[in-house]
Amino acid sequence: MKINISQSLIKDVMLMNSPDSKDIIKAVHCPKYIKYKYVDGIDTKPTDAMLYGQFFEWHLLGATRSGEEPIIPRVGIRDQRPTKSASKNAMLEYIMEKAPDAVIKGTGKRIDLKPKPSAKVEEMINYITLHDGYEPTERSKKALLSIISDMPDNFGEPEITTEDLFKFIQTLPIDLSEGTPSTQEVRLLELVEMAKEILSYMGLDVDKGEKQVFVKSGDLSGSLDWVSKGLSGDEKAIYDVKFTKTKIDDWRNGWGEPETKEDAKIQATHYTHIWHKKYGKYIPFYFIVFGEEGWIKVLRYKITKSGMQSHVVLIDTVRDIIKEMAKDNFKPKPAFNRCLFCDFNEICEERSVLPEIETIII
Repeated sequence: MKINISQSLIKDVMLMNSPDSKDIIKAVHCPKYIKYKYVDGIDTKPTDAMLYGQFFEWHLLGATRSGEEPIIPRVGIRDQRPTKSASKNAMLEYIMEKAPDAVIKGTGKRIDLKPKPSAKVEEMINYITLHDGYEPTERSKKALLSIISDMPDNFGEPEITTEDLFKFIQTLPIDLSEGTPSTQEVRLLELVEMAKEILSYMGLDVDKGEKQVFVKSGDLSGSLDWVSKGLSGDEKAIYDVKFTKTKIDDWRNGWGEPETKEDAKIQATHYTHIWHKKYGKYIPFYFIVFGEEGWIKVLRYKITKSGMQSHVVLIDTVRDIIKEMAKDNFKPKPAFNRCLFCDFNEICEERSVLPEIETIII
């Protein structure tokens, strides 16, 4: 079995071995999750935060790791098919537009096709001639009505009712409107334009450089957002673009204290390390963080020799953990609350389908 050791895998394996009680419930604590994600290569479902970040990155740099444009669900989307309360004419107009060749069978009453007493004499004569094969000599209304009443009943097909039209419309494909961009989408697009201007002031052109650069060396891999000229005159630098809804001083979940963000340190070190392994040169690494409120942070991560040695040890540790899991065929650790929110619960046969029963003795 071959598996690429990416910065995401390192983070997940480290989280998997976290003793923190709030982490143990997470799906990543199951080896089967690691197999599905990193061995089988099955994509996970992006969270809202991830989707917004991918959307921002796509519109800023023109690329994402998946190569597909992320779509933020629009608002005000509705089924444009007429509702049950719509008028008969509205239903008929919709059917004529969407299914002009439709044949609809009515279920209403059958209409008597014989001319009514209020009909014109010419209509009565035409009806008698058409159905009896002769033209009557007596042309008074009274005589004509007498002839028509003696003729066989002539009921047409059942009337097509409003209910019949509505039932047919329900068989047509769902016809969703385009909707309108959400407030979040509008805000992100505004931030993208602002970000382009700021980067331009910094001397960076988002139309230049390489985007989503996949670098591989041995069993190490990384997908770099952007490789372009450095901010300090370097020929090349690695840039990772981040979008966050957090505040500029949020240290618990955001970038208020970047020196405490272990995930960011792993990513910066891994990308710097793999570039050196592949090309024999260390180049600068930057996080460029854009906050939804309009703030920006540019963070350069300088990795010391001891810092890089620690990362190499971390890689070896992850490699050993993966090997041990593989020996046991990534034996799952099902737990109801863990499986409940796992991205792979629909395909995993070992998932827990019932909550565990805890017995308390009094």
